Amino acid sequence: MTQLASFVGIDVSKGKLDWCIRGQARGTAPNTPAGCAKLAGELKRWGIKLAVMEASGGYEQTIALALRKKRLQARIVDPKRIRDFARAAGRRAKNDPIDADTIAWFAETLNLEPGSSPDRDREQPAPPGRQRQDPVEMPPQGQNRGG
Repeated sequence: MTQLASFVGIDVSKGKLDWCIRGQARGTAPNTPAGCAKLAGELKRWGIKLAVMEASGGYEQTIALALRKKRLQARIVDPKRIRDFARAAGRRAKNDPIDADTIAWFAETLNLEPGSSPDRDREQPAPPGRQRQDPVEMPPQGQNRGG
């Protein structure tokens, strides 16, 4: 296949991956090591330079590893950025294929360059308990500010 696009958006869930190359192709693959390896090979044949996906509790790590093994760049972004982008664009409908398209559109619109540095903090899952810790720390912070 010839190069048709630079970006693919991948919506990751526990059991499957929905992917979209805007205006060119879309599909679904199992979120297993074999399914991810097969999808990575297919995306390489499409000439994809960068795969973009949301952080999804670690479920994205298998496809990110498979893509990197094929020398494709994988960028894991904060899901809130994608939600805010979709909201700003007026996208209210939500299902896995639409999410994959929105992620690809996000990558194109924000020109996430293949080769630019990924955000390593967002690619590492948060340690267990950290989300609980932040709200617990807030009351003393408010008291310190006189609130």
